[in-house]
Amino acid sequence: MKSSITEELKYYLLILFSILMFSACSSDDNTEPIELKPNYFPDTVGSSWVYQNSDGSKWTQEVTDQDIIDTNRQVTLNYIPPLPNKAIDFIKPTSIQITQEHLLYDVGDKIEHYLQTVLPTYVEDEFSGLDIRVEIEPISYPKFTYLPIPLTQRSHWENPIVNVSGNFFLQDLVLLQVPFDVSFSVQADVISMGLLESPAGNFADVYQIHYKTLITHRLFSNEETFQYNQTIWFVPHIGVVKIEDENGVSELIEYSITPRFAE
Repeated sequence: MKSSITEELKYYLLILFSILMFSACSSDDNTEPIELKPNYFPDTVGSSWVYQNSDGSKWTQEVTDQDIIDTNRQVTLNYIPPLPNKAIDFIKPTSIQITQEHLLYDVGDKIEHYLQTVLPTYVEDEFSGLDIRVEIEPISYPKFTYLPIPLTQRSHWENPIVNVSGNFFLQDLVLLQVPFDVSFSVQADVISMGLLESPAGNFADVYQIHYKTLITHRLFSNEETFQYNQTIWFVPHIGVVKIEDENGVSELIEYSITPRFAE
């Protein structure tokens, strides 16, 4: 009799254990991923921002790719329509590397574009009627700091000065060449922090950041420096909500940030 009771108890315990295991598995299978707050700079693929310029035209910035390079996230930014060929525009990077302490961006393509398309316009009068080809000496470009993480009301940063040397080749002849040197530097300051009303909504904790770019030409033994001023309004976890430069003002009118989930 005692043996029969023991066997029956084992049977019921086995059934109870099976039910508990099944419930646990079912619970795990149905667990929803936890949605996290966007990163300091939203970097999930599919995130996009639509801006409107002073003249009413619109343009879109979107994250199209993300990769991990040396433990840091690297995102690719695409612009629709493509960025115009402006003299200088460091505040609209095409890729950003995100570290624990900084947002970094590549400047090589923008500097080389400037040297190939903008710099020759400064010598067109001297070489009127001649074909001008620009050749740049090899250089490894550093990454510039877009902004530190986190920003503070007293944030200030200066990027290393980039010096580039090269030659103008006239009529593509080796004997007809003119040397040049150009240096680039960008420094930035947070000049205010507060509220901002925009077409995309009202934002708190908005950092107004002023960028000053200095470009120095050394041509024909002469030196001339040009200064470009640009300002952005940045909201952590949202992105840039306003831009102001020599071409006018661009305001964020809508945005969509792809959710980020716990792994």
